[in-house]
Amino acid sequence: MIDRLIRHYKKSYEERVKRSPRYIFFISHKEKMIVYYREVANIYERKAIEALLITVLKPKYNELLYKKLLV
Repeated sequence: MIDRLIRHYKKSYEERVKRSPRYIFFISHKEKMIVYYREVANIYERKAIEALLITVLKPKYNELLYKKLLV
């Protein structure tokens, strides 16, 4: 799990990522955020948990991503 977090963190500093929704979101949101995580061995379990949390918690990042897809 920690490896995945480190990869995402490093990826956010790559030049090609600078215009991505993830970069735009995190550069414009400097307040404290609650990050939920759980280590899982199975990719399907991880995707199911992510989908459940997105449905229940309605993260701000997904709102931005959805708006970008509509444009």
